[in-house]
Amino acid sequence: MKKGTVVLLTEEEKQWSMGGGYLRYASCREAGVFNARVGKQSDAFTDQNGLAGELAFCKIFGIPKEQLSIAEPKSALKGEDKGGDVILPGGLTVDVKTTHWPDGRLIAAPRKEGAGVQLYALMTGDIRKDASYTFQGFIRQEELFQDENIEYPGGYGKSAYTAYQFELLDLDQIVAPDNGNT
Repeated sequence: MKKGTVVLLTEEEKQWSMGGGYLRYASCREAGVFNARVGKQSDAFTDQNGLAGELAFCKIFGIPKEQLSIAEPKSALKGEDKGGDVILPGGLTVDVKTTHWPDGRLIAAPRKEGAGVQLYALMTGDIRKDASYTFQGFIRQEELFQDENIEYPGGYGKSAYTAYQFELLDLDQIVAPDNGNT
């Protein structure tokens, strides 16, 4: 799929994401796994919107939603979060990041480095609004986790690896042999 692909979640999918996201939120907090969010939004909204973005990604790429982990707390700090969110049909592991900001950046906590993820993907959308999500593209893990990509997004003093939307690529640009253009 191409950058800019938009998917609208159905009302049923929106409710599944809201409920599953809250379950993810509650089970993680109960297990002592804390959210690495950057921003003022609540942890519950972060988990709900994140799950909705993951579901939208799955719809775009034809991946069954059963691949998504809802209530299995995994801590990157404890080395438990090693698999990303989904596996593409070609076998690449993807950590899907979601922001409600239409021009938002892909943001990954430093503790995610070396977590066994090959690609990061960015989805933009807001489950509180129309539940329309846009695929913004991919970045390779080894390209994201570079010192020059460390920023302090949101002004909250937390460092994170960031990628801007113009830096993200379509899947065929990631998996195609290098012909000097990527």
